[in-house]
Amino acid sequence: MRHSITCDLWVPAPIDAVWDFGSNPENLAKITPARYGAKVSAEGPLGDGQRVTIQMSPYGVPLPLKWISRLSDVVTTGPKRQFVDIQESGPFHFWRHQHLFEEGAAEVEGSRSQAQIKWRAPGTWVRDRVEYELPFGGLGKLAHSFVRRDLEKLFAYRQAQFRKIFPA
Repeated sequence: MRHSITCDLWVPAPIDAVWDFGSNPENLAKITPARYGAKVSAEGPLGDGQRVTIQMSPYGVPLPLKWISRLSDVVTTGPKRQFVDIQESGPFHFWRHQHLFEEGAAEVEGSRSQAQIKWRAPGTWVRDRVEYELPFGGLGKLAHSFVRRDLEKLFAYRQAQFRKIFPA
């Protein structure tokens, strides 16, 4: 059974800065919780067909897990940029993750002279769209609630890291 997760985050920074950080595979380890022990390597420059390899030992598992993805649908310029990573080998039966970076404003609240004010601030939307399917048939179905919670925590952590890197 195929599942999906969608995460949207607005950061108050220009798309060039957010894209430069978010599209660099080396930065993936910086936005992944330490408990995964992620080590990332990429073959060649960002583009369609680029392979990205992640080695990790989630939760201290002694044998590292190797995850290889191939990038597609790469758009590197303009107000809407993206890349999609599709798992070639790894822990999922199916994994497709669209990383979308979109120039856009958001409504921001603040206070000024004891008055709450709202305004539209320029920035960048970071949008993650993941479709995944677990292996192991019925056993995978049983494990789904745990896996989904873990993925939701992973993306919440990544959003918190983006907020630290690109503060208001």
